[in-house]
Amino acid sequence: MDEKQTGAWLIHHTHKLNHISNELSEYEDIKIAGKAGMLLSAMSATEEQTISIEKARNLANLSSISRLEFKPIINILEKQKLIDIGSTELRILGLSSHSILQHTSEIFNNNQPSSIQLAALALAEEASISPKTENDIIEKLSDEYKISTSNAKYLLDDSKQIGFVDAEVIGNNTLFFNGNLFRRDSISKVSSVLQSLTSEEVTKFTELNDKLDFVGFEKEFCNEDNLVYIAFKKTLNFLNKNIDGVKISLIEQAPIARGLGSSATCVVAGIFGAYLLTGTEINKNDILKIATELEGHPDNVAPAIFGNLCTSCLVDDEAISVQYNVDERFNFMALIPNFETKTADARKALPKELPLKDAIFSLSRLGIVLRAFETYDIQTLKKVLADKIHEPYRKNLIHEYDEVRSICENIESYGFFISGSGSTLINILVDETKLELIKEQLKNLKYNWKVLFTKVDKEGTTWKERNV
Repeated sequence: MDEKQTGAWLIHHTHKLNHISNELSEYEDIKIAGKAGMLLSAMSATEEQTISIEKARNLANLSSISRLEFKPIINILEKQKLIDIGSTELRILGLSSHSILQHTSEIFNNNQPSSIQLAALALAEEASISPKTENDIIEKLSDEYKISTSNAKYLLDDSKQIGFVDAEVIGNNTLFFNGNLFRRDSISKVSSVLQSLTSEEVTKFTELNDKLDFVGFEKEFCNEDNLVYIAFKKTLNFLNKNIDGVKISLIEQAPIARGLGSSATCVVAGIFGAYLLTGTEINKNDILKIATELEGHPDNVAPAIFGNLCTSCLVDDEAISVQYNVDERFNFMALIPNFETKTADARKALPKELPLKDAIFSLSRLGIVLRAFETYDIQTLKKVLADKIHEPYRKNLIHEYDEVRSICENIESYGFFISGSGSTLINILVDETKLELIKEQLKNLKYNWKVLFTKVDKEGTTWKERNV
């Protein structure tokens, strides 16, 4: 495998590692080199010879590189003589897409990676050439990289879970292959897959065509009432298309009944799935229309589709949505309790009529709030981010609302509000280090409050082709 291929696999594996919650130190060199390559690529794409340090930080954030990781990575790039770092800006030394992959490979090799990491890259390449059985892979990796059989098995298990390679259990055997498999020399490679199957396995493979299968869902959602599947079927009808069988996999579910738009994510996922599986060109405005019909309103589905901050409404049953570009410097912490707030209960809590002064109070601030989010006017935001339309009523449904708010405001808060209809609460902060202080204070409360640190999503729903 040449340096260009190695660099490509390093970036591929890093993307996969970024999507798992557990830190796996055994793949640290892969992750460092991959993130260095991703940052190089992002900076090179600007086509600027010199960029500010702040812009480089923003590019790093878009490449899933944290603030703590940023300095070590740019130091690596400087050591490789790929950039020059000044006090406020850095200079990018001539790069091409080919050289970026080559440099990524060099960074990896300079760290003297472990045999396990080298084997992880080799496994992906081997599985890309043709399908391999578990026994074949273990024997090859053990021989070439001098790793024990047990370590080779651990690597295969990790690779399946992380997504370095794809795997399918067929009978008593496991077949390893790669999503990249069908992107080069597709005919010969598909043929090699089919030829590797016994007649019994071919029958099992064919049966999948008419099957509705769920992976990762709780048992109560593994049926035709699954919201993802309902959205999927409705979209097929809209597109006038048909698919005989489908497998729906859930990797991580947004918490249910927490005001985080879990139903919207299911609806949008099902719609996008129908578009992608039928090869239909993505039209986000049509997707908004379908999603709104299913959800009943565009409030949650619009940001799930488009990303950023969305304001939406219905005009004669037509969903209208406008996106505002929230400044990337904003830090949000979601405080998710271990109790639910049902949307129906949250709606019942609202009065049938609002005092005019309360409506004016909230609406008069709306334009200022939107502008503050766009310009990072955090001091103004702190002054005007308040509500009298729903929060005074719904906060009574959220246990320890006052206590949580008090903790945040006493440590750091530039905005505090209920997420959706609750029970999740959102706090805006500047200093990331204050996050741990708030988490420590929350441990003293009766209920368990899970804290997630997050940034603004700029893209909305994204997808990746994965042929299996």
